Amino acid sequence: MKKRLVFIILIALLCVGCRKRETPPLPLAWSVDCAYYYERAQEKGYDKTKEEWVALFSDKTDVYYSDMYINEHGNLIIKFHNGTSMDAGHYVHNYNYQHDDNYHYRKCECGLLDGARESHKWEVVETTENEIDYVCSVCGVTKEVVVTVNDFCNKYSFPYLNKTLKEGFDLDKETEYLGFKCDISWSIDSKYQSLLSLDDAGYKCLLTLPEKETEVSLIAKFTFNGEEATKEYSFRIVAPPKMYNLTIECDDEKVYTSLYIDWEIKKGKSFRVEQNIEVMIVYVLYNDYSVTYRLDVFLNEEEAPAEKVGSGYQLTFTMTEDTVLKFVLSELIEEKPLGPEDGEVLENVSYKTMDETAKEMGLSNGLSSTGDVEVLVIPIMFNNSPNYDLSIIDKAFNGSKEDTGWNSLNSYYLTSSMGKLNITGNILDPYNTGINYDHNKGKVFNDYVSELDFNEIYDYRFLTEALDYYDNLGFDFSKYDTNNDGVLDTVYLVYLAPFLDGSDLWWAYNYNYLYDDDHVYDGLALDSYLWMSFEFFTSPINRNKVDDEPIYIDINSEVLIHETGHALGLADYYGIRFTGANMGGLGGTCMMDANQGDHDPFSKAILGWTNPTIVFNHDYEVTLESFSETGDSIFIAVLDNGTYFDEFYVISFYTPDGLNEYKKDLNIGIYGISGVIVYHVNSKMKVDLKDAYTVHEIFRYKNTNKIERLIEIVSHGDNDIDLSYLSSPSDLYQEGDTLYIEKLGLTLIVKSITTDGATVSITYNND
Repeated sequence: MKKRLVFIILIALLCVGCRKRETPPLPLAWSVDCAYYYERAQEKGYDKTKEEWVALFSDKTDVYYSDMYINEHGNLIIKFHNGTSMDAGHYVHNYNYQHDDNYHYRKCECGLLDGARESHKWEVVETTENEIDYVCSVCGVTKEVVVTVNDFCNKYSFPYLNKTLKEGFDLDKETEYLGFKCDISWSIDSKYQSLLSLDDAGYKCLLTLPEKETEVSLIAKFTFNGEEATKEYSFRIVAPPKMYNLTIECDDEKVYTSLYIDWEIKKGKSFRVEQNIEVMIVYVLYNDYSVTYRLDVFLNEEEAPAEKVGSGYQLTFTMTEDTVLKFVLSELIEEKPLGPEDGEVLENVSYKTMDETAKEMGLSNGLSSTGDVEVLVIPIMFNNSPNYDLSIIDKAFNGSKEDTGWNSLNSYYLTSSMGKLNITGNILDPYNTGINYDHNKGKVFNDYVSELDFNEIYDYRFLTEALDYYDNLGFDFSKYDTNNDGVLDTVYLVYLAPFLDGSDLWWAYNYNYLYDDDHVYDGLALDSYLWMSFEFFTSPINRNKVDDEPIYIDINSEVLIHETGHALGLADYYGIRFTGANMGGLGGTCMMDANQGDHDPFSKAILGWTNPTIVFNHDYEVTLESFSETGDSIFIAVLDNGTYFDEFYVISFYTPDGLNEYKKDLNIGIYGISGVIVYHVNSKMKVDLKDAYTVHEIFRYKNTNKIERLIEIVSHGDNDIDLSYLSSPSDLYQEGDTLYIEKLGLTLIVKSITTDGATVSITYNND
């Protein structure tokens, strides 16, 4: 018995020794194994400090740790050997989907959300004759939509509601909602039957014009699934205008061509105008000449006093029977060019820029051309958008030259503006339209738009929807008005879909949204926006010839840079391409012509980046340094009106470096050699700016007009850019070359070209 008892005691001691290695012999707060158990707690989600861990057990001096686990509520439970336990609090979030009618979200029992609320991704499960069953593909919630005839009645948009009409119009036979179709029939209240009638089929409304403008209405009856509902739609019918003849007589053709009759009526010797319209006759003297004369105006053979307005005369009157207006220009005393008789040379000139002109004239200009400008960039996503690498957008806007392989928007404009424009993009998260893009149809179908023309309205819709979305999230728009004109600076929309050659919508452009009270963000109205495809960033930067392999770089920002030129106020400098008749006159030499190279001297001057020398009727000699490095240029003024909006011959020293270096050897319009380049610029403003909305609409001429262009190269050689499509190095003037400008009677001579610059002389022949 004694031997057996000893054996049992030894086994018990061994078992006690094994337990000691698993459980500390002292209360946990003082145990040397405290760090070990703290690590186990961290593995389960405990995220507080070791001191806080020890503090949990400050009053547990007589119990020992047994186990720990996370319960179904995400709380850390610690068990002790005496059978008690302690709830150490919520340490692991247990997220589950919750939802309302429009959104779903993941939420923990503690109230914490896992990310933002997201719209349901509805998929159709089943459709019956008047019912659709949906399920959200993300959270699994279902909904049932029962369509009634009242839905069609309430959703239908009568296209002529509250409009004023003078002609008959077609009526819809049916309307659509959520894929269901509803028949429509039309009728007329008896009180309007003297003014309205329907054709035999009942789907064309015919009008009888009243003596005075009258409000009328049509009754629409909607029929769906055996149910009927009616709704009345009002509009107005105009009274027929009483027309009169206005005859213009003028003894001077120049005066005659400067007459404007209500601007909308085509000029001619006799005008057909309405009875009550006020007709404004304006004789505008062009700014080219100072004219002293006497102008007599006769209205129905009686002399009518014309009021002097600006540089012209204005007469306003109401039409009578067979009105005759006669202009007689008499006692012409003098007609001469403006400016000092002896001419002048003005160095480092800073005339009004596009920004200043836009502000002065109340015209829209999307971006300030100087200073630090941050723009909003919103990717526009579709349900079927490809899986693009969206980090490319940030690099295209804000990256370095190394990031892109050439330039980003930021690095380009810092270089081109001589450091005066620092433009950066704030890239927001994509806005999901909830629909599919469709290049082939150009139209889109979804649950609340049956069929609409994608080309006409969808860029506007995505713009306003995206801004409304971010406005609802509390986004601060107030800082996005750098030029302080009360409207948002240009908003950049990058649609996440391929571009399509020849498409009006699936391309790239800068446009302006007409003001409306419904889209104002932190006090700023909506105006200029830019629309372009993500795939412009991944397209070839250019080809050498049509049959050559395309040239790729990491990120191609050329389209983005060109369209931003429009946002700054610059017009397109290209003409009608591929016709063999008109290529615009620049032959691919600059950014606003061919999406490549640097901006030209005229553009940089009107944007306020350079301060050229103005020469008018005065001999001058100077050494021009590299334009890309210094911005040196000479503007030879045809007249001297103290503005960039005039006519000039512009001279600069071109060097194949800076922003021109990348393509200098591709023979696609960017020169690979140095030389003097001469431009002819006719940037006069339109005579009447009544209908101008944006600042780049103020120019009288465009590069689509071969007779008189906004800007073109005056070639040295025999290269015809309109026929060859491209400018060539032979268009540059080299040492010893001359140019005689007959219009000004001056001779330009390139005296020398060195690495330091090009010395040119300007000599007027005033004999």
